[in-house]
Amino acid sequence: MRVGRFHVEIFSDGIFRLDGGLQYGIVPKVLWEKEQPADERNRVALDMNCLLIRDGTGNVVVVETGAGPKLTERSKRNFGIDEPPRLLDELARRGVLAITVLRMLPLAPFTIVNVVAGASHIGLRDFLLGTLLGMTPGILATVVFVDRIVEALRNPGTGTFASLAAVAGVLVALAVMLRRRLAATA
Repeated sequence: MRVGRFHVEIFSDGIFRLDGGLQYGIVPKVLWEKEQPADERNRVALDMNCLLIRDGTGNVVVVETGAGPKLTERSKRNFGIDEPPRLLDELARRGVLAITVLRMLPLAPFTIVNVVAGASHIGLRDFLLGTLLGMTPGILATVVFVDRIVEALRNPGTGTFASLAAVAGVLVALAVMLRRRLAATA
């Protein structure tokens, strides 16, 4: 779904149950029970919906409302959580794209990205492919640009500065094109 310049994906981390009186406060049960019937323990089912938001320029935000994997059995029983959390699996389904974006944008140190990728169950193939796709453009651009700078410093002249300007122009054009493509696909 698009909201202005943002692409928003909604996915569920499951369902939990909360006491109807706690959820609806002073609203009489006869009013809310028509829309949301309570179970035998007077609990209503509520969705733990999460949002994956992209702005088209590579910025990604996860708004997470899940219960996580660290609840005790008693807490799971009290909140009526019958299924394991799905958030990490949902993110893993988007694995190649997620790793590519994380590698292209310096959002976190390399080690932190690796730890998060491992914790989120992203497969090795998706992780390696995402890393390759995300890092190769930056590495190539850096190597070519630095090579032209070194050449311009060693042999200053019209030709070397022209080639440096051409490489810089190509890099800027590619960055603009990539930004537009990301905006169009997000």
